[in-house]
Amino acid sequence: MTRYPLDRNIVPEWMAERLERFHNDRNAIVIGIPRSGTRIAIDLARRLSLPSEVLFIDKLEQPTAVAYSEDGFMLHDHADPGWHEVQRQRKLVRELERRAAARMENRMADLHETRMRQSIKKKSVIMVDDAMVTGLTMLAAVHVACRENAREIIVAAPVAHREALDKVAWFSDEIVCLCRVSQFDSRWDGISPIPDLNSLELTRMWNQLCWRRQGRRNLKKKPFGEYDTRTLERLVSHRLAEAA
Repeated sequence: MTRYPLDRNIVPEWMAERLERFHNDRNAIVIGIPRSGTRIAIDLARRLSLPSEVLFIDKLEQPTAVAYSEDGFMLHDHADPGWHEVQRQRKLVRELERRAAARMENRMADLHETRMRQSIKKKSVIMVDDAMVTGLTMLAAVHVACRENAREIIVAAPVAHREALDKVAWFSDEIVCLCRVSQFDSRWDGISPIPDLNSLELTRMWNQLCWRRQGRRNLKKKPFGEYDTRTLERLVSHRLAEAA
């Protein structure tokens, strides 16, 4: 397998070359998934002269893989046997939701207290993360874009597991990925990890950009809606039918 000794400065440059057609496009926006994905997204947005945003996704690995999105939905893989076991423990599910909501509220507080996220309706949305291991985090982000009627969904990541790409490919219009791997080692198969941003760094970087926000959801006042990958399939099919 080819090795790519890349640093975080080269990744957005490479992505910008692949996505050059969106340069200065008034109907396109770059969205980063915190924390590491936001650093790439901001650099990519600057290179393409596009507005950028942040979309908060909280992920749980154990006892089963679950992703929580900032719009109050919980995504799980209906084929995951671990989820069926968790379903039998409803108190555990509610406790996981409560913890996810609390974590997400804390992460959103600095950015969303006085600003609202830009609308992505009828826009080409470039979703950026630092890596896709299971694909569940990106699928949750894609679900948000579908619900908000994005015109086009482009998924971008420097490295991704092949199985994750197979999952995400069906739900997106295009995938931009530099390195596709069969398994992840401690060094991401030659790609140096993108440093995480703490809350202050994230706020400072975003404040350097010109952007405004439209709304903020209080996750503590309403429980997460529940859906699985089959629901996402129906949602994407509906979006494609409307676009045809």
